[in-house]
Amino acid sequence: MKDDPLIEIVDRLARIETKLDNHEQLREKADIALSMAKNNEGDIAEIKENQKWTWRTIAGIGVSVAVYLITKYLGGI
Repeated sequence: MKDDPLIEIVDRLARIETKLDNHEQLREKADIALSMAKNNEGDIAEIKENQKWTWRTIAGIGVSVAVYLITKYLGGI
């Protein structure tokens, strides 16, 4: 009975189906991860742009303060 080729074929087919089901679940997870990665890429670009704006604002404030202090304490050279 154990050597019956039909039983062996059915057993192998069941294993293949299980592997295919696991492959489909893995593909779905990979698609979700890719979607999240693309979304994160856009978010990172936006954060970098905001960071540039922040540093430019800080630099502008620093220059303004420096000019104010020079004109106040040195009498406006």
